[in-house]
Amino acid sequence: MAAEHQINAGFIPLFDSAVLVAAREIGFAAREGVDLTLSRETSWANIRDRIAIGHFDLAHMLGPMPIACNLGLTPLASDTVVPFSLGLGGNCVTVSNVVWAGMAAHGALPDLDPARAGKALGALIRERANAGRDPLRFAVVHPHSGHNFELRYWLAACGIDPSREIEIVIVPPPFMADALAAGRIDGYCAGEPWN
Repeated sequence: MAAEHQINAGFIPLFDSAVLVAAREIGFAAREGVDLTLSRETSWANIRDRIAIGHFDLAHMLGPMPIACNLGLTPLASDTVVPFSLGLGGNCVTVSNVVWAGMAAHGALPDLDPARAGKALGALIRERANAGRDPLRFAVVHPHSGHNFELRYWLAACGIDPSREIEIVIVPPPFMADALAAGRIDGYCAGEPWN
């Protein structure tokens, strides 16, 4: 039986893309008359642009991205509808071993206490500023992402001005660990499995 619908879908290889991958791989899409073609992408910008120009019929996207697309806050505005959320809440902040050592020297413990870790990070940031060193560089996956907002919220809650005391850059999720290992960034906020 020929598929009734041809659907092209983009995704980033994160845990929350599993619904799309499973729909194709275990045959659910085919049983529903859908010929589902998946395109693995390396960046959210690729996803955003390819959905805006019609390469994709649907895509695994960050929650704030469709809102930004609809509001014209992206290079190519597009009408985007969000029928459901796939997120599993696996975002977290990862720092380099050098930054962790500096935070530990200011009282951070490996106990996942966000207030204690933030206070130690703030002390490290001020110590670096007083010594005339460059600000720490943290990466997020997209300007319109929960990761960006979550990182900024946590820093601000800990008394760190995310717009002035650190630098925030964009790095696609699959390249976060490489950028950290190469010393291009000092930390990042990304979803699973990149932490």
